[in-house]
Amino acid sequence: MSGVLLQMMRNFFYSVPYEIVDLILYARENNLAVKEIQKLSNLSTENIESLLRLQNQKQNKSQHMREIPHGWIPDFQLE
Repeated sequence: MSGVLLQMMRNFFYSVPYEIVDLILYARENNLAVKEIQKLSNLSTENIESLLRLQNQKQNKSQHMREIPHGWIPDFQLE
């Protein structure tokens, strides 16, 4: 696979390398401040806020995919 295609595949979801996506997800789950993310990534405040906003939008828009289907009665207890 060519290097260009591989890079395009890596950056497809967020248009940034997966290492940055992982950092943003980790920061979001652990309530890290933008300044902390900035120290770890060397990204601008605007870029970090944009990536956090994008992740929030993606999570909100896909919420229905993480819900139990309507009318489905499980034969086990959810915790």
